[in-house]
Amino acid sequence: MSDLTHATFGPYRILEQIGAGGTSKVYKAYRPGLDRLVAVKVISEHLAQDPHFIQRFRQESQLIARLEHRAIVSIYDVGEQGGQIYLVMRYVQAGTVHDLLSYSPLHPRDIVSLISDIASALDYAHSQGVVHRDIKPGNVLIDKHGHAFLTDFGFAKVMAASVEITHSGDTVGTPSYMAPEQTLARPVTAQTDVYSLGVMVYELLTGQLLFRAETPIAQALKHVHAPVPRPRQFNPALSEATEGVILKALEKLPEDRYPTAGALAEALRQAAALEAPAPQAFARNRRSHRGRQRKRRSHARFAANHSTPGTSRPLATRSPVGVPSGTRRSVPDPVAGPDVGRKRNLSRTDSRESNGNGDWRTPQSTERSANADGRRRGKRG
Repeated sequence: MSDLTHATFGPYRILEQIGAGGTSKVYKAYRPGLDRLVAVKVISEHLAQDPHFIQRFRQESQLIARLEHRAIVSIYDVGEQGGQIYLVMRYVQAGTVHDLLSYSPLHPRDIVSLISDIASALDYAHSQGVVHRDIKPGNVLIDKHGHAFLTDFGFAKVMAASVEITHSGDTVGTPSYMAPEQTLARPVTAQTDVYSLGVMVYELLTGQLLFRAETPIAQALKHVHAPVPRPRQFNPALSEATEGVILKALEKLPEDRYPTAGALAEALRQAAALEAPAPQAFARNRRSHRGRQRKRRSHARFAANHSTPGTSRPLATRSPVGVPSGTRRSVPDPVAGPDVGRKRNLSRTDSRESNGNGDWRTPQSTERSANADGRRRGKRG
């Protein structure tokens, strides 16, 4: 698919690409008549040539467009132009749950609200006869206020038609998060999404993907046959109650899991309330994340501008604070903090000398001290 930046799809003017997947690319676009920013998903050209895919895509789009929930990204329009199929959605300026994995393992209390938002959206969709089938961190947006939005229902199926579709051999989902019944081409239910949500909870609380393998097929088969590694193996701080919640969500048989996503979220909330407090609140980390990124960039620029001539190594890496005469003082270290090296001019050399006891003196003060000692010895004689 060629770059569509600055192209126009109907009344929508493409501004920039903001995402891409195996079947589509997503662009940020502008609707002049309504003065509105939107997200436009353009289906890959090879899929747009498949009449069966297009028919299914249009059917699903109509179903999803009827879903109205605060935690589901709304669909505004579906269109076709020049042989390309596109879907217009609400634009959410946000990150994804995938971004949070850099903080993992997280404390259970830190994800209760997030999982509750997703569960609420799933329960509503299930009540409307729609199964998402592709719950994963990249499909959950998080705005600047911490609210979660479920997106990419592009492969959702009507539960009544799931048997016919899956028996045709068309399994849809991401192998890392697919429920066993998806791999086995069996009918999907609400518990299918519960399983995928459980995999995401597992990853957030342990910092580990549930199963790894060399190929997608091998990874999917592990969900069918391999026992689930206990979460406390990777995060001993988790309580047995929280571990039990995760393991129940990841049962191989759908009927052994929680009946609804909301039931999983409620069980997690109750278990998290019994956990010991986290040493550092995740919410505070999330708010300060951008500030820390700006600070790191600032330190990097400072180090680059104050590197020693003839070398690319920044000044801070060449000597510690309190070095002997003839060497430079170090700059504030981004890790050690801004107070390091603050008391002295960073560009001056330190002409002090040590007496070996940690007492730093200048050569002049050392000479005066020696003369005074000599006079005192002369008086005693």
